[in-house]
Amino acid sequence: MGNVLLPSLIKRDFPTRVGLLTSAYATVMGAVAAVASGVAVPISQAAPGGWHTALGCWIVLALAAIVLWFPQVRTTRPASGESRGHRLPWGSPLAWAVTAFMGLQSLGFYVVVTWLPQVLQDTGVDAATAGWLLFLFQAVAVVTGLAAPAAMRWARDQRAVATVSSLVVLAGYLGLLLAPGWALLWSAVLGLGGGICLVLALAFLSLRAQDATVAGALSAMAQSIGYLVAAVGPVAFGLLHAVGSGWTVPILLMCVAAAGQAAVAMTAGRGTVPRVDGQPRSQGH
Repeated sequence: MGNVLLPSLIKRDFPTRVGLLTSAYATVMGAVAAVASGVAVPISQAAPGGWHTALGCWIVLALAAIVLWFPQVRTTRPASGESRGHRLPWGSPLAWAVTAFMGLQSLGFYVVVTWLPQVLQDTGVDAATAGWLLFLFQAVAVVTGLAAPAAMRWARDQRAVATVSSLVVLAGYLGLLLAPGWALLWSAVLGLGGGICLVLALAFLSLRAQDATVAGALSAMAQSIGYLVAAVGPVAFGLLHAVGSGWTVPILLMCVAAAGQAAVAMTAGRGTVPRVDGQPRSQGH
């Protein structure tokens, strides 16, 4: 719900600072996730309660988020008549391109977060080191995500940035496949491309919309379908490994996904999704 609502709120309240604000909240999400990945194993080994404590301690940040958002809940705003009856842009090719970019980017992220430590451990890396390499992936993603607004300001549109970033992710997968011993390098490369792709995927939800209402509709479409696609990724990756008893086929699947992401980036990086009014038009129009 937070992911779907935030792009619409940014479009409504900060329409001229979409890239900066999107990068800011994506950076916070990535930084906290990176720290959690790095310290999960050490906490489970050192703290009473083991993995229960390693997972449960993050409820403190969830409670802090509730406290920070509570004043916004109490602030009432008049409802906009434009938001009533607005449909999702199912008929827009650009909306589908944004949805595909969001889904493929998310699929890659969740596969890496779920399976990278196990892939590395099967190459001889111990569990704690694998956790820190996952931290490296997310830390690099955070740093490169901070650079995304500057890249978006420099370019006339986001097609080139999105395509190049997707190809960097593809290079990371190919590296894991062909030279798994260089895990440190490939973790950084995946973070390098993935960090910018994450910010772009979230920014597209506002940048491709005419106003906050369209941004909310596009966000709902792209993220609902996108995260359904992403949810399939870790399962399919693990299933292919179990069936084939190796990581070659699963990593090849990710290479195909990254190549597809680069292809749709050329469409998702430019244009505006048209408004789809919920009220039926008269036959004369």
